[in-house]
Amino acid sequence: EISDYLQDLNDEQLTGLSNNIKGVLHEIQFIEIENDDGDSVSAALFQDTNHPDMDIILTDNTTGEISEIQLKATDSSSYVEDWINEHPEGDILITEELAEKMNLETTGISNDPNYYQ
Repeated sequence: EISDYLQDLNDEQLTGLSNNIKGVLHEIQFIEIENDDGDSVSAALFQDTNHPDMDIILTDNTTGEISEIQLKATDSSSYVEDWINEHPEGDILITEELAEKMNLETTGISNDPNYYQ
C-alpha cells in the first residue's frame, strides 16, 4: 500500500513528504532527549498532530509551569526567520548547524543526514 501511494506522488510531493517525516523524527528525538535528561521538565507532542504554530508542550513537573515550543529541522534560515517574524512571542529550537549560523537555541540534534544512521 505504501509503495502504491508513493508511486502516485510527484517529485514536489515526495520532497514535502520527506521533509514532514524528517520533522516528525526531529520532534520524537527531541522528546526522548528532553525526557531522559534528568531534569524536572518533560516534553510531549500535542494530541492534535496539526496543532497550530507549536510542536511540543513542555511541563515543569516541579513548578507546574507549561510552555510550548516550535521545532524546525531545516537548512533554510529564511524558513526559520519567517516563523520568528510571524510568532514574535514564540519560542523556537532548531537543528545544530543552523542554530550556530543564526545564533539561536538548538535542539541538540544535527540536520546532517548521516546523524540518523
